[in-house]
Amino acid sequence: MSALGPESHPEAHEDNMSSPRPSAEVELRELREKTNLWKQSVAQQLSDAARKNKQLRDELKQANAAHESEMGALRVQLEKEFRERTLIKDEELESMQAQLGELRKKKCSMVEQHKVELEQLAARVRETCMMEHVMRSEAEAQQHEAQSQKLHDTIELKEKELAQSNHEVEVMKGRLERLAEQYRELSALMTSRTETPGDDGNIMDKEEVLENALKASVAAHQQQLETVRSEMHNLEGRHNAKLHEVERAHECERQRYMNEVYRREEQLATLQTLLRQAQHEAEAAHDRIHNVKLEKERVEQKLMERVEGLNRELASRAEQTQQLTAEVNTLQRELSRQEGLARSLEEEANMREEAFQSLLLSEENRTLVLGLQEALQKTRDEVENWRSKYEDAMREVNSFTVLPMDCSSRGSSDHEHMMQSLTQREKAVEEAESRLQVKAKLLRAEELRLEHLKRSMAVQASTILERRNSTCSRSASEKKDGERSDESRAFLGRPCSPLRYAQVMWNQRTSSGGSVLRYALMTPYSKARRPLMLIAFCMSIILIICVLKFF
Repeated sequence: MSALGPESHPEAHEDNMSSPRPSAEVELRELREKTNLWKQSVAQQLSDAARKNKQLRDELKQANAAHESEMGALRVQLEKEFRERTLIKDEELESMQAQLGELRKKKCSMVEQHKVELEQLAARVRETCMMEHVMRSEAEAQQHEAQSQKLHDTIELKEKELAQSNHEVEVMKGRLERLAEQYRELSALMTSRTETPGDDGNIMDKEEVLENALKASVAAHQQQLETVRSEMHNLEGRHNAKLHEVERAHECERQRYMNEVYRREEQLATLQTLLRQAQHEAEAAHDRIHNVKLEKERVEQKLMERVEGLNRELASRAEQTQQLTAEVNTLQRELSRQEGLARSLEEEANMREEAFQSLLLSEENRTLVLGLQEALQKTRDEVENWRSKYEDAMREVNSFTVLPMDCSSRGSSDHEHMMQSLTQREKAVEEAESRLQVKAKLLRAEELRLEHLKRSMAVQASTILERRNSTCSRSASEKKDGERSDESRAFLGRPCSPLRYAQVMWNQRTSSGGSVLRYALMTPYSKARRPLMLIAFCMSIILIICVLKFF
């Protein structure tokens, strides 16, 4: 019964292995149909996006026309304000000349004060350098003395150890000499015993006893000699090791002290160089004060020439206003084109996000993937079950081999039948394991490919973000620079009210900080999400393709 029982399991296993195949094919067919429907929906969304893009282009043309009309009105206003600005400029030149005289007087007093402060600062620097040098030298001398004392103590300790080792060597030599003297006495006694013959048997017995004692003493003497020699060798080895160690320590300390002396000499040379440098800087400060006086005279002369040049430049600025207006129009057209491109990219990103959400959040695809994972887990469990049954059957076969050789013919036939069933089961298990290994290899390869695609998509997203941010910042800065240059150049030769003039000057002063704030407000949150949505959309498509290939 034990041989017939396991035969039914391979058939059940084959039924279980063949049953999931039709369901997987049906699921694959349904998934392909859903993919086709998704492609159709994406095409419909793309057509809707194209229609919306066309409407946006029409609106952009209307906005450009309105912008041109506003620019014309702005040009008329700028011409009026330019005339008002020329009158204000003349008044400012007169007030600047009066302020220039006051500034000359203040400059003379500041130069004298600066000269006195430089002299005081140079004196304080010299005193500080000398004090620091003295303190550092004292600290280094104390440290050097402590290290020298420590080194002397170490050398004395090593010398004591060396003297102790020498004393031990002398003691061992004395012991060796005493043992040699005892050996000579014993040998002399032995020779004297052998030269005097005895008459009776008692003397012979005594001689044998003496010979035995002599042999024992010789053996003990040899053993003591070997012991003393080994101790001598050990003492010599320790003595040599300690001597080499002391020599190495002495050499290291000597080298360290030489390096310390060399370092202190370098520090002294550096301090002398710093002192000379401070003296040169003081002399250079006096030279700079003299040069400042000469520079002041040249600046005054250049200022007078610049006042005359500004009067001539006012006439040339009117001609440059028309050129700047043309440049502003060109920049406005480029800005409009960039804004249209940004809106089209934003629409495309929104469409892809909707398609990705409809694909990623579909409950049917999620249940399909879970079902495939459960089928794979069931297959693995069945393989483990077959392996356990195979091991049980092998144990039964080993128990059958212990039976005697005089069994009946019916027992041998059952044994052969059981062996055939076991070989079949083993083949089935090996095939299942090979299939699982192939699937595992494919799964690992797909996982590696997915990781590579993730990294590449992340790199592409970062490059897209950097390119987009640089484009937006460049266009915004060009637009604001064009507006500021147009405004400043248009206001140079035209009169304006005092309130309008104050507003223009405030805009010029706060343009650097305001441009950054305006650019931060112009950048929408959707532009930062756009590359992430593209990456998620591509990853979902790759995951579906990998699942289809695997099953």
